[in-house]
Amino acid sequence: FGPTKKSPNCFRRAFTLIELLVVIVIIAILMSLALRSLPGIFQRAKAGQAKADANAILAGLKGYFAEYNRYPEVAGGQGEGPYETKQELMDVLMAERSNPSVRDLNPRLISFFEPAVTTDKVKGRGYNMRTRQFNDPYGNPFRVYMDMDYDDQVGVPQGYAGQTGSQYVRKTILVLSAGKDGKFETTDDNVATWLAK
Repeated sequence: FGPTKKSPNCFRRAFTLIELLVVIVIIAILMSLALRSLPGIFQRAKAGQAKADANAILAGLKGYFAEYNRYPEVAGGQGEGPYETKQELMDVLMAERSNPSVRDLNPRLISFFEPAVTTDKVKGRGYNMRTRQFNDPYGNPFRVYMDMDYDDQVGVPQGYAGQTGSQYVRKTILVLSAGKDGKFETTDDNVATWLAK
């Protein structure tokens, strides 16, 4: 018997250490690029949620107007606003039976707004049942401006006249989130229902 010839298929070529290291480095670079973009993705998601929540408040107030042919005249604001998404306004929109003044402002006890309820004990997104306050994704109440003199326009909140080109907007309700910094005065990160962004 002589030496046997091995078929070419019996030798399997394995990855070398260098090839494995190159693949690991490429994966690490791709992961670092992906992780760098995550904060921006989360920020856009919060802004999108704030816009959706603001539009839900807007829809609730429009439903209220369609039912009663007026806007709720709640405490905490004067004239067109701002009203914050706190206690009385939320009680009226949610038909909160434990608040005696709701019967005057929402006599049919129709729920115009059903927010997500938060379990946070302090500031958090959603409706906090303890404080009776509805917060944006950043933990701050929304501001609401309503056409209380019913002339089909609302005064633009401070800082927005340059963006709209006027002191008034031809809308009947404006809803505003203070954005990531929590300040209504800085408009660059705010979320507003009357602006395109």
